[in-house]
Amino acid sequence: LFFNTPGQGTFSCTAAVIVNPSSVSSRTIATAAHCIYTPGVGFHNSFSFCPSYNNSGINPQRGCWGWTGYAAVPTGWTTNASPDLDYGCFVSSGTVSNFTGALGVVYGRPDKDLVFAHGYSSGGGFNGNIISTCAAPEWYTRDAGGPDNPAAQSKYIGCDQRGGTGGGPWILDLRHPNLGLEAPAQDGSNLTDPFQRTGPYLTGVTFGRRAGYVNELSSPRFTNLTQTVFNACRNNGG
Repeated sequence: LFFNTPGQGTFSCTAAVIVNPSSVSSRTIATAAHCIYTPGVGFHNSFSFCPSYNNSGINPQRGCWGWTGYAAVPTGWTTNASPDLDYGCFVSSGTVSNFTGALGVVYGRPDKDLVFAHGYSSGGGFNGNIISTCAAPEWYTRDAGGPDNPAAQSKYIGCDQRGGTGGGPWILDLRHPNLGLEAPAQDGSNLTDPFQRTGPYLTGVTFGRRAGYVNELSSPRFTNLTQTVFNACRNNGG
């Protein structure tokens, strides 16, 4: 995901397409709030979402998608830049889900889920042009700050991704699209597949690394407020 921050220049993050339950297709792109809005500056612009971007550049089968001019983030981010509310969305210029598919979204999940965190990591051995993935359990949650919503918290995993992964999807129930190639859990548990092979589902987006902890990555917890923000995009062309 490429974008312009007014007065500061061009930057990149990671983003994902999420379903619109009211439509067979979707234009709603979920990412981190810090990829959409900078407090004191305002909304970013010139979004270009390039799915499957790689070392060769733009994937010709996926292309790049602009935006309609509509985006949404929590008020707690615009006023306090609370890490616990660092999520948002924007509406793409076309039905990108027809080319990429779309993730379902789950809210209010118990802590300690096993997730796959994806992102275009740059630095620390990563070149920023290919997607890297961390497969890890959520270790713990903590209040990462912000007086606007004391009930909100962030969750953390062990992961060595670096800059560029902001907004990257944390995916639950990741599975092969061909269920015939999947095998049921052998231990009788559903820890790695709580929804019994109906996913994948978005359960978080990367905020960044916890200060002082190089190999810990955080995401805000998805709550009812998250759903309200995503629905704002869905209801405005997404």
